[in-house]
Amino acid sequence: VLTTVVQAGLGGLGLLIFGVPNWLFWGAIMIITAFLPVLGTPIIWVPAAVGLIMDGDITRGVLLLIFGATIVMNIDNFLRPRLVSGRTKVHPVLILIGVLGGLRVFGFIGMLVGPLVLALLVALIKFYEQNYMHRRQPFNPI
Repeated sequence: VLTTVVQAGLGGLGLLIFGVPNWLFWGAIMIITAFLPVLGTPIIWVPAAVGLIMDGDITRGVLLLIFGATIVMNIDNFLRPRLVSGRTKVHPVLILIGVLGGLRVFGFIGMLVGPLVLALLVALIKFYEQNYMHRRQPFNPI
């Protein structure tokens, strides 16, 4: 939820900076659409940029497209692994792999399931290492 709010906030800020009317309303709508993978916030800022271009503000429209594609769309890839890894004590790269792999394998729900599966795998490996790899058994020839 926090990543969608941040992503929508950045999208709303972009709408404000580039002069889109009703930027606050559209920013609030982006909070809802940000839950959709891939389509999320571009549902709002792409038509806004196209509208600016069609109104003759080509520079502001193109800059809004660049801002949306580089910052708004990619903040999720940087923020989500940091937030998830802080709680689970798993490296952010592993969480990112879990999010992308889960999304590929399980679809939308995989964004939650993928990192969970990888975190469980890491926990099982640590459990095995602590309990079985360091245990020395006495020598018994019989």
